Amino acid sequence: MTTIAALARPDRSVLGSLLSWSWLDYAARVALLAVAAWIIAARIGRAREHEADACAAADGAAPGLTAMLEQAKAQPRSLRERVAGTHPTPQQRLTYLANRTPPAVLGRLDESVAAVLAVTVLTASNAVTTPAFTATAVAPWTPAIDALLAGVLLAVTCGPAWWHQQPPDSRAPRWHRAGVYLTVPLAVPIGLFIGVNRTGVAGESPYGSLWVLLTLPLATAGATVICVSLARARWRTGRTDGWAVPMLVTTILYGLAFWIGTVSSFSVQLWKPSAYLILAGDAQWALPLTVAAVLGCLFAWRLRGTTASRIPPAIILLSAAAAAAASCAVRLLTEATVEKSQKASVQLLDMWSAAGAGLAVALAVLVVARADAVPHLLRAAPPATVLAFVAIYIRWATVWSDPVGTARHFLVIPLAVLAVTVLVLAAFVPLLPSRSRPPHRAVLYLLPPLSAGIAAAVTTLLIDYAHLMEYRVRSPL
Repeated sequence: MTTIAALARPDRSVLGSLLSWSWLDYAARVALLAVAAWIIAARIGRAREHEADACAAADGAAPGLTAMLEQAKAQPRSLRERVAGTHPTPQQRLTYLANRTPPAVLGRLDESVAAVLAVTVLTASNAVTTPAFTATAVAPWTPAIDALLAGVLLAVTCGPAWWHQQPPDSRAPRWHRAGVYLTVPLAVPIGLFIGVNRTGVAGESPYGSLWVLLTLPLATAGATVICVSLARARWRTGRTDGWAVPMLVTTILYGLAFWIGTVSSFSVQLWKPSAYLILAGDAQWALPLTVAAVLGCLFAWRLRGTTASRIPPAIILLSAAAAAAASCAVRLLTEATVEKSQKASVQLLDMWSAAGAGLAVALAVLVVARADAVPHLLRAAPPATVLAFVAIYIRWATVWSDPVGTARHFLVIPLAVLAVTVLVLAAFVPLLPSRSRPPHRAVLYLLPPLSAGIAAAVTTLLIDYAHLMEYRVRSPL
């Protein structure tokens, strides 16, 4: 009664307040949370029954248990039992027992609920960490803390199912692949609707912006595609044991996705490429993104040769080198009508060239590998940017007053820009057609010149339309 009286407006009765939009909004959010709790309770009941089957199988009762389940007749299940039944079907129990490494059996609805709760934790943590760390050295990192908590929750709940169950093949029908790719992004708006930031306790927050409805689902969609693609490649190697590496990869991917999707909602309206580059360089996520790009490249190289469209390592490295050479050549042909004292603007052109090399080889790999492109993309794009950086370093090493600090700056910012770009590109990979067979060798041989051509075009467009200063790309003819 005290709560109702406090929420009632002075010029309105308690009954009128109960019928207001705020109360209906509150009731809808409570109802959604109640449904989520109901589904989770059913999920726990099914998990306990699967655990009992696993213990029985470990004690030597697997043959008898399997025979009993095979004799059980499939009974029609109601919608309620399919959504939140506390007992798995005999077929589900047989599938669980037959897996090489029994994972937590999750359905798309379970994954959706996990994503909703992860976003709710994201907004709830923001309501706590923002006032708690105001005016402290930790304040700029509070979005990262919130994102890490949400990423850990999603990794613990959905990670085992993605990494220890066979993921849908890239050659499967698009509607079948869309389920695993769209589960998390479509749940993000529901989590934002439930979030505690809408009660007013969080004050000004990024989750009150309409732009976050674009940036956060897009970032999580890219993270989901990368995670599922790497899980598919790892599954084909036969390495389905172990939990540490899959959990770490999933946590990093979704932690960065939640962080980028949250913070970028403030600046997504900055459409100029120059503003995008400056934002990536000044953002707190620049160094973590660089580390993640390097680790992702190394992890993808460990899984080489496992995708349907295999690209030899030599072709990937040649493509990266060709893209870097083309970007640097275009950069050397740039004439700038600026004074020599304007070093910052000239350095931004070099950073654009390095980032453009990675973007170009990523686009070329998408053309060749199509729906199987993500592992190859992670292998090829960072080396192209690093090779372009090496050329830039050789050119300016004798001019820089602080070669080490400037070199770190020139490497971190392009790789951070490349990481964000790869995250966005990955979100659209499921829309590409899949290959029924590996590409012909002649097509693979075209990848290096294709990368070089795209790199030259992309770098020219970036330089001509960055709007940093007056310059143009000089024709070599």
